[in-house]
Amino acid sequence: PAAVARLLGELDAMGWAGVEDVDWLRRRVGLRLRDSSGRAHLVHLVIPADYPRHPPEFELTRAAEVRLRLAWQAGISGLGDAVDSVVAALDACDPLWRSMEDMDRHTWVLEPETPTLDCLFRRVALGSFSSVHITWDPARPLAMPACRFLGMDSVIGPLWKRVRTHAHLWREDRSVRSNLERILDVTFPAPTTATKEELSLECGVCFTYRAGPDVPDFVCDNPSCKRPYHQSCLRDWLRATPDSHTAFHVIFGKCPFCSEALHLRLDDRTTL
Repeated sequence: PAAVARLLGELDAMGWAGVEDVDWLRRRVGLRLRDSSGRAHLVHLVIPADYPRHPPEFELTRAAEVRLRLAWQAGISGLGDAVDSVVAALDACDPLWRSMEDMDRHTWVLEPETPTLDCLFRRVALGSFSSVHITWDPARPLAMPACRFLGMDSVIGPLWKRVRTHAHLWREDRSVRSNLERILDVTFPAPTTATKEELSLECGVCFTYRAGPDVPDFVCDNPSCKRPYHQSCLRDWLRATPDSHTAFHVIFGKCPFCSEALHLRLDDRTTL
């Protein structure tokens, strides 16, 4: 077909070094493109039957944050113009990706286990068995992100207070990490200062972070322990322990790790 013949000529002119795969039957071409910071991106082009009257469609791995604006002149524009538009769209995401890469390099990222640029959140260790779940806004990558603190109330309570009272200190000419450290008055633990096992918020009973939709939200009050638990896991543990007892819908027992006395409500998720 004429569309395939023209595409073949344009690929010859551009060079085949960046071509990842070609499916002539489906008129689909995979290109390995690099943005201005040198990141590699796999982009697939789907060529319409009446190309170049209509532009190719693009399939991007990071489509959630890439906003493609393709200026196309029917019969005149070609593959090179389309590729230039894609690279420009990728470069527009550079501030977002730089911010996420900075967080990945200088903090302990607990989730996702293998951070990628197409995942817009990070759960970052704070120490004291606490962490902060950060979600970037692709439209405003250097603005204050959505933050959710996880851990013991005595640790995360003051952090919430600092967010409310110091949010005005946020500066978009600084990284998200630097801003958060300044506002929270903390230094994020880094791979050079702590091990991931020391900072994990895994439940002390099931040794996982997520149990369905639940995360560990009960922490032993013993300052030398501070072990986190899923409330459901801890309830089951205490029910199976002979020296635990219940009164007024509260179960009383001991921390599985340090034997500190603790208690937990049986009828809802609220700790006492």
